[in-house]
Amino acid sequence: MRIEVRWAGPIPGDIRRHAAELVALRPDVILAYGSSTVGALLQNTRTVPIVFPVLGDPVAAGYVESLEDRAVTSPGS
Repeated sequence: MRIEVRWAGPIPGDIRRHAAELVALRPDVILAYGSSTVGALLQNTRTVPIVFPVLGDPVAAGYVESLEDRAVTSPGS
């Protein structure tokens, strides 16, 4: 198992850069915290599963069409 960690804080450019770096590593799964991180990751991939423990409503945010969409995965879905 290999764990890669990126922390960008509230800086949008850093979030986008880190998202691109993580996707380029071709991981089996990405754990993302927060809406800005999920959005940046989805701009870089629709094939790597993204698990997010903290995000309001992924349908309302436009990240998925329905809760059945497996492009983004939340706990319990």
